[in-house]
Amino acid sequence: MEQNEKVDTTRRMLIRGVLVGSAVAFLGSALGLGRYTVPPPPTLQPFPRVLLGKASQLQVGQPYQYKYPLANQPNIIVKIGKKAQFGVGPDHDIVSFSNICQHLGCIYVYENNATCPNGATFPGGHCPCHGSHYNFLENGKVMCGPAPRPVPRVILEYDPVTDNIWAIGMAPPTIFGFNTGSDNVAYDLIGGPLIPDGSQATLTPL
Repeated sequence: MEQNEKVDTTRRMLIRGVLVGSAVAFLGSALGLGRYTVPPPPTLQPFPRVLLGKASQLQVGQPYQYKYPLANQPNIIVKIGKKAQFGVGPDHDIVSFSNICQHLGCIYVYENNATCPNGATFPGGHCPCHGSHYNFLENGKVMCGPAPRPVPRVILEYDPVTDNIWAIGMAPPTIFGFNTGSDNVAYDLIGGPLIPDGSQATLTPL
């Protein structure tokens, strides 16, 4: 009787060992496979530094469109005429934002007096597709409409000696369509031709 119990115990231990070993081997294979099937998040690479022009050449209330940091990413730059959050230039009133709505990717328009249904009026973006409004005085803040997050801001650098304005990067969230909503702005640099570092952008009046 004791001999049979020893045999059963040994058999159970053997079976358990085989099952545990198989599970470990499967888990190891799955993790190894994951390294090849799940792409790692991109690492932040330097944004191009692109000349946008001189601050004195911008007229109050006149928006311009240009491409940055990729050739398929439109942005708006405008001199608002009022001091804005993160504004640059002598009057801290020049700002720039992605021209792609954060709701469904429509191209929105700039209005000096954008107005929400609640009566709030501000200089900023108005998307004609579904009514999202962005306040350019407050870092692209959503004022009304279905957009779930602010429109991404282009980081500007102003040189008071030369009066030049440069685009030097993007602030989060990511541009719509480039891993939308992520805080990793490296995604803004993937998916199209990069604007050459040190080049000058073409500003198109809107």
